Amino acid sequence: MNKKVDMVFMVYNIGSKHSGFISTRYVDPEYALTHQLTEQSDAYSYGVMLLELITGHEAIFRTLLSMVMVKLVGWARPLMNPQRYGQLVDSRLNSNYDVNEMTRMVNCAAVCVGPSQLRPRMSKIVQFLQGRLNNLN
Repeated sequence: MNKKVDMVFMVYNIGSKHSGFISTRYVDPEYALTHQLTEQSDAYSYGVMLLELITGHEAIFRTLLSMVMVKLVGWARPLMNPQRYGQLVDSRLNSNYDVNEMTRMVNCAAVCVGPSQLRPRMSKIVQFLQGRLNNLN
């Protein structure tokens, strides 16, 4: 059986009226419609994990200003361009990072959490992050 990244983040809700699997923070939103884990689901989960590393936020976090719970993917989408990295990248890094490497990570995360039909295979993601590919298209 091929294990999918998403499976690690699924739990069985024992003792609840709503038995079955419930998804948590890393599961591809399309799973709710298809109930199938795919390579695109893996890419989505990996993209969320990359965003956590980039931003220092958890997949669902409480904002400082409004104290409202926010999904990281939705919060990060408008900030995923080089002009807004100051707002996206974990402030604890104090701009102490290689801009080219950060750009590569952000581009990878953006494609991974984008539309499922455009998500690359994990092997291609690894090659891109290693610098062996120039783009994920």
